[in-house]
Amino acid sequence: MIIIVFFIVLFVIIARLHNTETITLTQLGQLGDTFGVLTSLFTGCALLFTVAAFVGLIWNIKLQRQTLDEQIKISKQRYFFDFHRIWENIDFVDTSHINLNICNFVKVVNNLSLTALIWNNEIMEHKIMLETFGRFFMDHYERLDNSQYIVDLQRESRSYLTPDIKKTYDAIKKELT
Repeated sequence: MIIIVFFIVLFVIIARLHNTETITLTQLGQLGDTFGVLTSLFTGCALLFTVAAFVGLIWNIKLQRQTLDEQIKISKQRYFFDFHRIWENIDFVDTSHINLNICNFVKVVNNLSLTALIWNNEIMEHKIMLETFGRFFMDHYERLDNSQYIVDLQRESRSYLTPDIKKTYDAIKKELT
């Protein structure tokens, strides 16, 4: 608004200087041409601000992505403590005799399943899982896989090892060797 008022005042001043009675359309055209530089300047500024806004938008998206990645990393690390607590109360399944502790067996199979779920969906970093639970997971898996005892008189203990658990075992074994 201020710019428009400025141009009107400027136009009036220039018109007064040229005797307003004798101003022709050609003179008005020449007067308008004198503002071409200002028009170019404002157009250039508008373009510059548009480019700056676009760059700012891209920078903002980049920063938001970095923040999200950090939040995901922190969230994954938070699961570690809960996951560790689950594994710390698990005893090895004694498959050397028929009197298998069913409760402990179920806990082991559930923890193997949970570990497979966390591994396959990358809920925790694989490096942390390998260092902390890798050997433990493999030992439990191999003990159940090598057992011939029937747990509930219907299935062998190795039949409880699901394809997801097997996939995780293979991946952990590959990473550890």
